Amino acid sequence: MYTGTVDERLDSDAVAQVAAVVDEVHLVGPVTDTAPLSELSRLPNLRMHGPVGQSRLRELVVACDVGLLPHRITGLTTAMSPLKLYEYVAAGLPVVATDLPPVRGLGSRVILVPPDGGWGQPTRAALSLGPASETDLLSTTAGISWSERLAPLVTAVSRQLDASAD
Repeated sequence: MYTGTVDERLDSDAVAQVAAVVDEVHLVGPVTDTAPLSELSRLPNLRMHGPVGQSRLRELVVACDVGLLPHRITGLTTAMSPLKLYEYVAAGLPVVATDLPPVRGLGSRVILVPPDGGWGQPTRAALSLGPASETDLLSTTAGISWSERLAPLVTAVSRQLDASAD
């Protein structure tokens, strides 16, 4: 499953490679660029859901086996904060993602695909992981909480304020 805007960031080749090794690929979100879909429309196991509300999104995510982040490498994607990744992880899904700086270091359940890497084998590896155990889920989500992620920023701002007060 991929959740998010379908636009020029979406790597349609990666989605097609995933579709070759799974029963169904679900894309959930608004379409702002039809180019990726024109390439993917030939896939018989592609399911487009369009934009959905939070309750329906939660239902769809927990019903899937793997979260996908198949983004092209661009200036935008190297600087983004992929909230969908945190939603996948919080739902206990293993994730297969393009190797981008914002998705590194999030644990062994986030499998990174290098540029020009194939998506079939990483997807099969993610499927073999299955849902996260409660222990793994609690450990991972504690490490990606807003308070944990913002702690370095709060520390830096506090130091700056303390230095300027002197």
